[in-house]
Amino acid sequence: MFALLYDITHVNEEIKKLRFPLGCRSDWHPVPQVQILSDGLTSWLSETGSLTARLQQHCKRFVVQVIGQEEVPADKHEIQVLGNDNNGFIIREVLLWCDDQPWVYARTVIPKTTITNLGQEIEHLGDRPLGAFLFNTEGMTRGVIEVAEFQPGSALFSFAQAISPLPIANIWGRRSVFKISNNALLVQEVFLPAAQAYR
Repeated sequence: MFALLYDITHVNEEIKKLRFPLGCRSDWHPVPQVQILSDGLTSWLSETGSLTARLQQHCKRFVVQVIGQEEVPADKHEIQVLGNDNNGFIIREVLLWCDDQPWVYARTVIPKTTITNLGQEIEHLGDRPLGAFLFNTEGMTRGVIEVAEFQPGSALFSFAQAISPLPIANIWGRRSVFKISNNALLVQEVFLPAAQAYR
């Protein structure tokens, strides 16, 4: 089932159909409060180290594909968890590919004040992984990891099925706030149907 080869042209067509940004609207809860189906999935959702590094351990070819990055409004739940006064945000959405399969959809919400205080590097990552920047920055701290389930009918599940048409009942994601010198950003990562997390 997981040997499916993905047509990047098809994935790009599905991305073009999106009304950016896609978003991560769901009910988020700390890991201990959620009934998760398998120990393997729990391990991925609760990983406190760099997800980028762990993904790279499971594949020979790792690629970041940028879906979009723009200054657009953040969702209310994102503003709330950031504790921000909604003075502007950069939203970055990407796909993380492992061995030519899309494994993770990631959405980062970066307050403009964070960019101002930390410098332009975080805004100009391009196809470089955010995790490499965060986990190599001195003084970085990570908040509580929360998880969410995305079921059929949600926009994110529909997108996941469109680009990764494997039989799966639902998909799971996680989020946490990172801080560097008290400058916050919110990282949300959703495991797509082909991901190692479900195997």
